[in-house]
Order: sequence, then C-alpha cells, then structure tokens
Amino acid sequence: MIYFVRHGQTYNNVKKLLGGNAELTPEGINQAKATAEKLKDIKFDAIYSSDMIRTVQTAQYINVYHNLEIVQDKRLRERFHGSKELSDETTYNFDEIWTINGEVTYPGVVETISELGDRVKSILEEIKQKHKGKNVLVVSHCGVGRIMQYIHGIVPKSTNLYEQSLNNGEYYTYDN
Repeated sequence: MIYFVRHGQTYNNVKKLLGGNAELTPEGINQAKATAEKLKDIKFDAIYSSDMIRTVQTAQYINVYHNLEIVQDKRLRERFHGSKELSDETTYNFDEIWTINGEVTYPGVVETISELGDRVKSILEEIKQKHKGKNVLVVSHCGVGRIMQYIHGIVPKSTNLYEQSLNNGEYYTYDN
C-alpha cells in the first residue's frame, strides 16, 4: 500500500505564493504531528519524500514512530512553475493548467501535466518494483497528489485535476 501525504502548511501557503522552498508554519508542524499520530501503527517498509524543506520536515515528524531512512527524490517535487515561482497564486489560472489532456503552458514557465505525470510515474514504478506488496510512505506536494490520484484512477468529476486538491497534512492510500 502506498500512503501519500501532502506536506503540512508552509509560510508560502499562508501568503498564497506558488512553490518555493518554505518551511512549515506552527500549524504545519501540528498537521504533520497529527498525521504522524494517525499513521503511527502502520509498519512502513520505506519512506520517500520530495527533497524540499516542507516535505522533508513533514516526513521527519511522521518518521518519529518508524525510524527509517527518508529517501529524498527530486521527482517528487511540486509541478514546476518557472518564473511564476513565488508569485501570487491568485494571478494564476489553475483551471486552465490543470485540465486533463491539456498541455497548456505559459512559455518556458509551467511543466505540462504529461511531463509531471511522466516524472511521477517513474518514481512510482521504482517504488512498486522495490516494495511490491509493502507499505510505503510518500510525502510530497498537492500537484503530485493530483497526478497520483489520476494515475490510480481517482478521477475528478470534470476534466479538471485542480478539483482533486489535498489539504495540508491530508493523506490517501493506493494499492501498489
């Protein structure tokens, strides 16, 4: 089983800024600790995390109960926003860039859904091959969670993946 966790709240989330490498807020730490409590009795074979500060911090709080090596992998990073990184997310057309089969990009700025999907699929395939039938924790970002839901057949009612958002600290499970 793959347990996918979205990182806890960050200072950039509070400021409504896209991406960046922000740390968890006190609320984000509480979210990570609450998720750790919910998952403390699961025997994990491995823990994977994006290499960004917020995901590593979240994984570390959960790992208090598991004492495993946290494997950091850049393929679990959030969708790349290029020159839009750290810009006000309210100026971004999320509906437009999260449409399934939509390859909308802002020139040189946004990774397409296909590119993100290929990146996430590559790490998922490795995890599934290495840990088949075992419990694996993956700590990453909202966009990666959207793609994982799509890959695992949890498809939104419309063609808009933006509707499949995870709250900070929330988790889903998937068969591996």
